Amino acid sequence: MPGKTAKDTVASEAPYQVAFTPDRSEVELIIQVANFVNEVDGGLFQTIQFGTEDMVKGHKLFSVAMQLLVCVFLIIHVLYGAVLFLMGVRRRALFTLVLMMVCTCLSVLVTDDKSLVAWLNLPYGISFRLYTLSYLWATALLLVFITQLYPALQKRPWHRYYGIAVLGLTAAVALMPTIYAAWFDLYTIPCCLPASCTCRCSCCAPRRGSTAMRSFYGSRSWP
Repeated sequence: MPGKTAKDTVASEAPYQVAFTPDRSEVELIIQVANFVNEVDGGLFQTIQFGTEDMVKGHKLFSVAMQLLVCVFLIIHVLYGAVLFLMGVRRRALFTLVLMMVCTCLSVLVTDDKSLVAWLNLPYGISFRLYTLSYLWATALLLVFITQLYPALQKRPWHRYYGIAVLGLTAAVALMPTIYAAWFDLYTIPCCLPASCTCRCSCCAPRRGSTAMRSFYGSRSWP
């Protein structure tokens, strides 16, 4: 609900639809937008869709259905990890994989159509933090997962500094007011790059994948 002052404004990023029946050939639309919470990426920054009510609803339902389909595949991986755990696989990499899938699923639900925000009617402060931290920890857990599969990468100390940076950003985003925490969101993008570089290095490793996967499935004790 936009207002003239920050006190009168209720920030929200949940999408909504407005349907009306025009009584003439021309329609005058007035859109009121206020931004007192996020000075970095607030205000009106996504597209506005116009069309018939059935067309707009159909497009939204299709988009939400595709996102839920992605979440179903991610949840299948979580169940797959649970089955392996019940079968006796006690590897930390398995637990890391499950957490990574949960964070990835959460990131899907709080972006685009923001289905989770609309279902639970989450306030802006919580939805913003879920969006930022889910992406940050999904990439961070990917890095942890790869280093657990390839112990040779753990000999390089840079991943420890990366972990300290992730923990610092997590504390800043979670504890600081939203108007200040929004600036720390800019630093989450560089923190996503080391995970991509590590994926590249692991793919180029000479025929170590089979050894890593045998270690992942074969051991029944925590390292």
